[in-house]
Amino acid sequence: MKIKEAVIKRCEHCNSYTKEISPDIYGCDTCKKEIAYPHNNRNTKYSEYLKVDVFYNNKEGSKQYQFCSWKCLFKKLKDIKTDYFISLPYLSFDKMPKGATVKDFFDCIKFE
Repeated sequence: MKIKEAVIKRCEHCNSYTKEISPDIYGCDTCKKEIAYPHNNRNTKYSEYLKVDVFYNNKEGSKQYQFCSWKCLFKKLKDIKTDYFISLPYLSFDKMPKGATVKDFFDCIKFE
């Protein structure tokens, strides 16, 4: 979900794009917490997020969601409606932000 639009500079004569002053800011689709993307040039420790793709049988295209944690993902997953399938994120054992680790996934599903 886009939290803030990019700020761009335009030519005062022809109104064409000259440079980006600040990028778009995206956030979690559940809690609205800002998600750090690598292209934002921010000094964040992590640039990972959890992405979900929702596909529809009788519609063109798909819908994408981004989440900061497995907890937020599972909360929103209950409300997502589709007649086809949902592509969930991979479980990654690489460094992930708090809330998006494999342990956090298992805590959410109460796997025993």
